[in-house]
Amino acid sequence: MNELRGSPQEWLKTGWILEIPRGFLIGGGALTPLTFDELERASCAVWAPGFFPDSYQSADRPAVPMESVWSEQIDRDELLAWLSKSGSLTVSPSGPAVSKISWRPPDKENFKKVFERIQRAFREEGVKKAVPVIFATGVGTSDDRLEWILSRIRAGLDATSRNDLRLYGMWSEKGGFVGATPEALFTRELDSVTSMAVAGTRTIASLGDRKKDPAAIAKLGEDFLNDEKERLEHDIVAKDIASVLETAGASVEKSTTGVERFGALFHLVTHVKANFPTQMKIRELVTALHPTPALGVFPRDPDLKLLRELHEISADGVGREGWGAPFVVKDEERVEAVVAIRQLRWTFTDNDKIRVVVGAGCGVIGASDIEREWNELEAKRKAVMRLFRLTVEKPEPVHWSLSILERLLVAGVRRFVVCAGARNAPLVVAVEALRQAAAAAPDIEESISVESFFEERAAAFYALGLARASSQPVAILTTSGTAALELSSAIAEADFSGVPLIAVTADRPRRLRLSGAPQSIPQNNIFQSFTERSWDLEEGDLLEGFAGLSGLRPLHVNVCLEEPLLADIEQAPELLLTKAQEVLQRRRAMPVPSLPPSADHTMSYAALGAILHERTGLVAIVGTLRSEDRDAVAGFLNSNGIPCLLEGTSGLRGDVRLRDLELRGGDRDLQAWCQSGELSSVIRLGGVPTTRAWRNLDEPLISTQTLSISPLRFSGMSRGQFISLPAPGEFAAFLRAATRSVDGDSTDLEKEWLSEDRTSRDKLESVLLKVPKSEPAYVRAISNLTAAGDLVYVGNSLPIRWWDLVASRDRVAHVIANRGVNGIDGQLSTALGLAAGAGSQATADVWVLLGDLTALYDLAAPWALRTAALQEFAKAGRRLRIVILNNSGGRIFTRVLAKAPGGAKPFENQHDLQFKKWAEMWGISYSHVTSSGELATAAEAKDAFSLIEIAPASEETAKFWREF
Repeated sequence: MNELRGSPQEWLKTGWILEIPRGFLIGGGALTPLTFDELERASCAVWAPGFFPDSYQSADRPAVPMESVWSEQIDRDELLAWLSKSGSLTVSPSGPAVSKISWRPPDKENFKKVFERIQRAFREEGVKKAVPVIFATGVGTSDDRLEWILSRIRAGLDATSRNDLRLYGMWSEKGGFVGATPEALFTRELDSVTSMAVAGTRTIASLGDRKKDPAAIAKLGEDFLNDEKERLEHDIVAKDIASVLETAGASVEKSTTGVERFGALFHLVTHVKANFPTQMKIRELVTALHPTPALGVFPRDPDLKLLRELHEISADGVGREGWGAPFVVKDEERVEAVVAIRQLRWTFTDNDKIRVVVGAGCGVIGASDIEREWNELEAKRKAVMRLFRLTVEKPEPVHWSLSILERLLVAGVRRFVVCAGARNAPLVVAVEALRQAAAAAPDIEESISVESFFEERAAAFYALGLARASSQPVAILTTSGTAALELSSAIAEADFSGVPLIAVTADRPRRLRLSGAPQSIPQNNIFQSFTERSWDLEEGDLLEGFAGLSGLRPLHVNVCLEEPLLADIEQAPELLLTKAQEVLQRRRAMPVPSLPPSADHTMSYAALGAILHERTGLVAIVGTLRSEDRDAVAGFLNSNGIPCLLEGTSGLRGDVRLRDLELRGGDRDLQAWCQSGELSSVIRLGGVPTTRAWRNLDEPLISTQTLSISPLRFSGMSRGQFISLPAPGEFAAFLRAATRSVDGDSTDLEKEWLSEDRTSRDKLESVLLKVPKSEPAYVRAISNLTAAGDLVYVGNSLPIRWWDLVASRDRVAHVIANRGVNGIDGQLSTALGLAAGAGSQATADVWVLLGDLTALYDLAAPWALRTAALQEFAKAGRRLRIVILNNSGGRIFTRVLAKAPGGAKPFENQHDLQFKKWAEMWGISYSHVTSSGELATAAEAKDAFSLIEIAPASEETAKFWREF
């Protein structure tokens, strides 16, 4: 590689670039004025005048081409390698991120005035063609000016590497311009000059969904070449260039007109070659050729009066400056002059703002249609914005939203819970299009579920329940502002429970954050403590990066949307359904990303083996297990004879395989063994346990050794050893391997403990018989009413503890609870989501056991009963029973705070509320229960959705605690 005299940083402060057939000419340093005579003699110089002649040939000052302090010729690979030495400046190897620009589009009414003025010139002044130019202006921000310039250059290099566009530009720390032009004004080599006529435009976007079809592209080119209006416009330019060069004394040759593709646009092109008797000077060539009718007026007007007038009408206060002007570079071998179109111009301000301008012109002749020309102008501006990685002027929020949803489908999402608002309208419209596309195409073999809620907090927990039911990710879509914050509790629970919940929050543009504008809170990373990854996207950004994610943690996608929010479907709504179908077809070919298993478990096996071999008194505490892991856990415990406390959510409570090893008398004995020092070690399997005994193990004076083995990422305490096995099947495989390598039996001490536990169990049973109207007795009665396979959702605080202590082991139900962060919020919503997850495939009933304050905390939850999924659940003949233990307040604190100075009263939130009217409001059948007999009768009700309110006798509950 050539050793360039300047550094990338210095070049980015003041520099220029022009792409030539064999690479790039670049230069930089201090730029100094030259006269035209000095320009002709210079070994290398650059000249970038304004569009109108008086910007470079004024009578009272010299011409102002510029001389570089240094310049080099370099190829693309060398240039990219040199730019990689830009130190602290960071541009991804895959290209720069999209720069966010707030655009002010051109005024269409002004363009109509321009169009009418040109038509009058056709009628009254003998004009046959004119090229008006209009501009979009915008504002963005950047903390680093050099990095912003580097990003634009890198974007241009990426774009021009794939087509015949030529990158050019000049900049300083105050501002500058870059462009990717299809058009050379001239190339001078000795006495030979080449030029080209580029006029007539057709966009590849006009092909719609066939824009990658070679046959369709070929047909577009053929039709374009034969378009009478386009050929007439083009021929004017080609003939004029040839005529101008012949008039200057050259012999001229023209190529056959053809169609050439430049990025996203097609143009008609004719190449022109001229040979002169003597070498033409640069100023003579520029004066003769610029502006050709491709940028100017035909017949030519030396003073460009009409163009100046058109600019005054259409400019909206934007100066034309160098747009469409010659950009001239002279080196030792030749002079290159390109036409400075497809150009981005910018100015840096003192407050980190960037003011940008993108112009576009169109050739207007008598046969031109104003709408067609307006659309051409928009297509050209968009091409520039995309080429240099700027947000586009007219947003396409719905189609962009569809691209985001496509990535969620690839990640495994099939169910969407929607809380609609104005800001997330593009996402809501796009997901509904996906649902309709899937329903209309049975060959897709996809089913997209969309369920709507009015309240975000309940909706998020409902989505959590759906995800738990299927073990597949579920997406919840919200609007902006506090609506997004309402998801926080469910996201936290999902993270600590290992549930793949995905929050998709609509947002206002980034530039408004913390501005005080409505709904402009900083939504990016609002769940950062509880998500595996967050994306903060604005239009043009891609949702990527799912590879390597665990699938056991929530994700957050924040989507910043510009108005008008439905701009891209108002004109052609039917196109959205077609694109949605394309998304579903593409998704079928994309594998769902998954996390590979850990490479080596040698150290983990050693840790487990040490505990098993050295044990004197060992107990296993089994928390929440996935159904696919239960056999492996049961086999491991049984083969090693490990006494075990099996929580209801383990799915193994009462399992016949573990009948002789299960601790059934509660956790009081386990706490005592821990405090006495007899308990040498504890193995925790699955989720973080509910039992108080587990919490006690974290006390500083406890010497019991602990080892946690779990698919989750949490050890559940601040000390001890932890083995996390998150990949699919990895947890079960680890335990099966451990079962084969280590086999043992209960120690004498452990057998003694099991005997003590049987005494505690018998005492528990005798006490329950004495207090039939106590809370634990009602929980036992509920457990006896469940059928094998029923799903029982148990709320936090007392219900989960009652269930683990007293529920019957003769009825094996599938028990689920939200134990990640142990909160009482969203409990009923989660349970309804679990029932909805079964839907029409439900084969068992659902029981929901809650406390009264827990139910009051989730009063909006029954909205879910109107969803299609729960209606299908009811049609399948299944029943959902909501059982509320109404003890008139938070009684869990009664014993815990009995000796506090103020007692438990400040914590109990005592009340005399009942739930009958609430049930009636939602159309749920209602029963009030004061005995186990009434409970059995209420449970027999055939209604699909019922609420059973139990009024336990507080004195009997108190007696239970005194005697047990």
